[in-house]
Amino acid sequence: MATDVTKPDDTTATSIPGLELRGDSQRRGGRDGATSVFGIGRSMPSSAGETHELLRDRIRVVSAIIAVGLALFLARDLFVPEAAYLLWARLLLVVAYGAIALRLRNEASLTIHQLRRLEIGMLGMLSVWFAADRFYYIHNRAVAGDVIGVLFTLDFAVLVYVAFITAYAVFIPNTWQRALRVTIPLALLPFGLVGLAYWLHPQDVLVLQEGFTLARLTSLGLMLVLALMFAAGGARLIHALREEVLEARQLGQYRLIEKVGAGGIGEVWRAEHRLLPRPAAIKLIRPEILHASSALEADSVLRRFEREVRATSILRSPHTVEIYDFGITHDQVFYYVMELLEGHDLKRMVDRFGPLPEARVIYLLCQVCESLAEAHEQGFVHRDIKPANIYACRLGNCFDYIKVLDFGLVAAVDPGVQETALGEGTAAAGTPAFMAPEAIRRDTFIDFRADLYALGCVAYWLLTGELVFAGNSSSDVARAHLTAEPMAPSRRVGRSLDATVEEVVLACLSKDPSQRPDSANDLAAALSASSAAGGWGNIQARAWWQEELAV
Repeated sequence: MATDVTKPDDTTATSIPGLELRGDSQRRGGRDGATSVFGIGRSMPSSAGETHELLRDRIRVVSAIIAVGLALFLARDLFVPEAAYLLWARLLLVVAYGAIALRLRNEASLTIHQLRRLEIGMLGMLSVWFAADRFYYIHNRAVAGDVIGVLFTLDFAVLVYVAFITAYAVFIPNTWQRALRVTIPLALLPFGLVGLAYWLHPQDVLVLQEGFTLARLTSLGLMLVLALMFAAGGARLIHALREEVLEARQLGQYRLIEKVGAGGIGEVWRAEHRLLPRPAAIKLIRPEILHASSALEADSVLRRFEREVRATSILRSPHTVEIYDFGITHDQVFYYVMELLEGHDLKRMVDRFGPLPEARVIYLLCQVCESLAEAHEQGFVHRDIKPANIYACRLGNCFDYIKVLDFGLVAAVDPGVQETALGEGTAAAGTPAFMAPEAIRRDTFIDFRADLYALGCVAYWLLTGELVFAGNSSSDVARAHLTAEPMAPSRRVGRSLDATVEEVVLACLSKDPSQRPDSANDLAAALSASSAAGGWGNIQARAWWQEELAV
């Protein structure tokens, strides 16, 4: 989901009282409560899905590195004939590791247990091949009576197995117990080489005894023991750090997956519930952002966040984004959980696909009107209606399904009175390109028709792909909304548009609120009376989505 994230509130509009943020993470508290920055206890298990994905990626990278390395050794053998032995084994390993890397590049169906078996198999193949390679070399050096060569071969083998053990502990996600179970056999392999050499080639025993002294074997053994200790300690430390990262990405009953938006004071994350197979989006404010602001700015941010949660949770229109949960951790991370939407906001849709036909504009705007009608009846003026805050999505089998987002600038008014005082000196709130003249002037009285002006600006954008008024600065745009008459959409695009749609849009853009439709329902009715209405519906939307977005 992509949406405008929270930004510092620029208004002193009446705060909506009565919201005390207390989510699950705060209620638990204490030993069972929040212990990380996002408030989840240490009893929380790590995510198997996270480990599965990380393990698959690591195995893929390691197998590719091994395949390339062995291929380079094969190429060397073309120019160094005396090193060319066991070529068939090297070739088989190159093919095997290359095949593993290619399969895991696009393979997501392997279970974590299958990946663990694959990991052991890969490590085993490489270790056994290297042991056979070193055994072959030790035997050749012993036959030649080359004690120095025998010593070098054993020392080199131990160093390589130390590298294997270290790389495994650092690169493969594991607990320290499992890391030891896997690496102890690796540490024993060099000594297995010595024993095998004595057993299979007794004729070489004098050379072997001269090279494999007790002091040397003990020193090499201590190196391997230290490597095992490092492997266990490193695996334990890395595992603990991964657990802390995973815990830090837990928010109540939700796990943060990836950031999908960020602004001056907030972030939006894609998330999943720990127990329910339901994706969600989480909007949060980090405490460090609040601490970096002045007391007045921090208070303004929190009041905006409070208004957004309060207003959105009260509204029940299916075309208003749904709130699932909200809370504050003991580390003062404010958050709320909302539905995750699949689609495009209207700004991105027009930017990508160009202006929309009148029938589709009507279909979309009537859904927006349904959301706004309920908000207005509940006594809320949205004050930030713009294409980026209107989302066209796929919801089940419904396409072009509208969700209205971001009620962070909502103002509470009396639903029984058409115009209600917001207070002298109220700061202008909203986005200049979509603000009504009375909002720009900071009039004492602003009613629900300010949202209808903004919706007229949205309609203009959808029909033409351009703003009603453009300028070099926000001040220029605001001044045009106060004084300039908008160009008819048909003139802007250079072709005829449905006359009723154009008339309704221009009525919404009237400087005088009394000349605009009286309500969101009246606006929807006026649009539906157009001859273009009914030319777009779920069938046409489904076909468009399947063609353009391949859903």
